[in-house]
Amino acid sequence: MTVLRLLRIARSPDTDAELLARFVASRDEMAFAELVHRHGPLVYRVCRRMLDTSRADDAFQATFLVLATRADRVRKATSVGSWLVGVAGRVARQMRRRASGSPARRPVPREQEAARHVEAADLGRVLDEEFTRLPDHLRAVAVECLVNEKTQADAAKMLGESERTVRRRVAQAKALLRERLERRGVVPAVAGGLVSSIGTATAVPLPLAANTVAVVSDFLAGGAAVASVPAILAKGVAMSGVRKTLAAGVAVVAVGLSALGIGLADDKPQTVPTIPPTKVPVVAGVKASPLPPQPVGAFVVSGGDELVNRVIQREAEHQARVLGEKWIGKPLPALIGNWKILVKIDMTKTTGATTFTFGTQPKRGVLSSETQLTGSLEQILRVQLPHEVAHCVLAAHFGRPLPRWIDEGIAILSEPAKDQADHDRKAREFANAGRLIQLKKLLPMTEYPRDMAVLFTQGHSVARFLHARDPKQLLPLIEASFADGWDKALTATYGFKDAAALEEAWLAWLKQPGNVLTAAAKPMLADYKIEPPDILRIRFKPKVDDKYLIPADAEYMVRPDGTISLGAYGTVAVTGMTLSEATDAVQKVLKKYRVEGDVSVDVRAFNSKCYYIITDFAGNGEQVQRLPATGNETVLDAIAKIGGLSKDSKVKVWVAVARRTLNTDKDQILPVDWKGVTSNGDTKTNYQLLPGDRVYIKAEK
Repeated sequence: MTVLRLLRIARSPDTDAELLARFVASRDEMAFAELVHRHGPLVYRVCRRMLDTSRADDAFQATFLVLATRADRVRKATSVGSWLVGVAGRVARQMRRRASGSPARRPVPREQEAARHVEAADLGRVLDEEFTRLPDHLRAVAVECLVNEKTQADAAKMLGESERTVRRRVAQAKALLRERLERRGVVPAVAGGLVSSIGTATAVPLPLAANTVAVVSDFLAGGAAVASVPAILAKGVAMSGVRKTLAAGVAVVAVGLSALGIGLADDKPQTVPTIPPTKVPVVAGVKASPLPPQPVGAFVVSGGDELVNRVIQREAEHQARVLGEKWIGKPLPALIGNWKILVKIDMTKTTGATTFTFGTQPKRGVLSSETQLTGSLEQILRVQLPHEVAHCVLAAHFGRPLPRWIDEGIAILSEPAKDQADHDRKAREFANAGRLIQLKKLLPMTEYPRDMAVLFTQGHSVARFLHARDPKQLLPLIEASFADGWDKALTATYGFKDAAALEEAWLAWLKQPGNVLTAAAKPMLADYKIEPPDILRIRFKPKVDDKYLIPADAEYMVRPDGTISLGAYGTVAVTGMTLSEATDAVQKVLKKYRVEGDVSVDVRAFNSKCYYIITDFAGNGEQVQRLPATGNETVLDAIAKIGGLSKDSKVKVWVAVARRTLNTDKDQILPVDWKGVTSNGDTKTNYQLLPGDRVYIKAEK
């Protein structure tokens, strides 16, 4: 039977564990072909993102070669996909180290693998690098729930865990992924978007899948594939796994590894010979399978790469639900032809615009929509996307163009509090400068004036005034204005005689200090004090080009006695010091040995200070998570770390911060206005978290 035919008919209902058992027992090619078919797409995605296209195929084949030689070593046969993802990550990192000339046994700090500010094109690579580094138990649930999009109940049944355990591990995996992405330089808004839309797998070209099965069969039979590049890579990864096992003091029987020619008596680094790629059986006449189309939803996103498009699509659909419920009482409805978004990632400018084609009476409504977004990914996710989605919500509800002031005013009311505060400040500046537009001219305006900045800012201010007065009358006001004009509409909804009366009341409101809109400002905390067991990152740049016994960039754990070891240069006491004080202390020790250079000290892991999140969801018992406290987290940051709260409108959520006050044994309870923070832009209770704080979240129906 040909390999191609094996792949085409490989649709076994057997579980992964059963397929593995068949392969281990009799080298069943059909079983192995089914495993390649099931898990190849995710492995291929990891290889393509972490390596260039020319090397991804070798990494893909090497990953399945490792499986073929170590099938009986898979710890949990129900988690083959997760196991393969971990192996693919190790293969890709090994290939990168060899390409750069780095020693195979010397780990490269993640901060050196990517720049501090990750470019949009690198987001997929960084995401999958950290995804493959997740602990096995977290990666298993992440693969099933986040990538394969199985329900937690289905994942629990497949993995042999309780649904409660799966739920907890999914939250932990999301929190850990987001934390590691932020450490790699991904801004928080983008990191959250990446984790929530981790992406689907990538279709494997059929020739590659067929060749992989053929290579494995040829390799196990001792054919030419034994000397191929994938086999050499598989040997290196398998050997590294053996060394780890031996280091842990566990006896290993090298059954599958003997076929790779690995001797266990000598633990010296393996010398990899330069071997040209060996030709392996190729299935002729088969075209590569095209990449799967982007998932079709309410929004279709194009212009960016696959990952950027998916992140923006997921966030757009989230905003469509949130803003739809906020403004029109229901999610944004679907549109024939979909809501189209064209993205251009550009760090030098920020723009956003949405154009609609409306039908005329009697078939009033949106016929087509196109949104153009330009800017950094962070700016697009944080500001531009909610602004433009709000336009879509209003267009879908009214089915016709709106006056510019209210269209832009409501869109800005959908932006984050900080950006709204900027508009509020400008409104007072424009008022003092005499630049405001009379409301009798502003209200019916259907085209943008020359001074667009005033229209945006004044529209937001007037809309905020009316919304604060009675949010339920804002949309009826717009609807009434179409039929009766603004003066009658204002009288019927808000009780103002005309536009002049509204203007008088609004300006009086604007002058009151209590109505100044301020973003949630974080209080200044004392400088961070180093304590055990923090991990410090010390970078050293010598003044002269010479060899020193201190690495240029390395990590040091603060030991229980409060010191760090600089090797041959001795120890440095750093406990209780700020970062600047620790920098001076390190420089002082180095100068004793006439080592001159620039030293910088930073905290790599905030292990000594933490806050806690305690959740009690609908009688499932209290769950506690410990998270590092850097002094920059707020309540929103903390809840984002656990993947957010329930979307069920029937669930009541109570959030509070418990804080131990000085010189007393009593806790200070700080209730959080969750609806105000998330829906109304009121950030007064989005408290900054301090070390030792406990964020308590209770949900009940």
